[in-house]
Amino acid sequence: MVVALLALALVALREPLAQRLWPDTRLQRLLQQGELALRQGRLSSDDGSGARQRFEAAQALDSDRGEAYDGLRRVGEAALAQARDALKQDDLGRAREALALALALQMPKPQTDSIALQLRQREAADAGIDRMLEQAAAAHRAGRLTGSEDAALPLYQRVLAL
Repeated sequence: MVVALLALALVALREPLAQRLWPDTRLQRLLQQGELALRQGRLSSDDGSGARQRFEAAQALDSDRGEAYDGLRRVGEAALAQARDALKQDDLGRAREALALALALQMPKPQTDSIALQLRQREAADAGIDRMLEQAAAAHRAGRLTGSEDAALPLYQRVLAL
């Protein structure tokens, strides 16, 4: 009877015991590759070699383990830091990409909103929106609503697009 209960317990607990004694090498490899990519600053990559992709793959293999979730959180924090750094260096394209990654990883809204506001303000300043609005108002007062690139409607459309 004891032997039968022991055999039944071993069969029932086979998977959890195996995971404890011999962790999944593929999962471990993905976590290690994610850590390496994160240290190297490769947060996301189209070819799947970025930290985000590695941690997401690890999470897909075993969603119960917290290492992959923690890795994705750190990728999001690094994306926020990259976005802030890119804004300081006036690299709006890189800031936009880093912000998009932080948003995709659902980083805290106050942090992403702050960066998004700064980015919009920089883009608006670089595009000369104030100057375009003045030109559009002058064209409107002059009665030039459509028909050319410097008419009121096309100028207002460009302002809205920006």
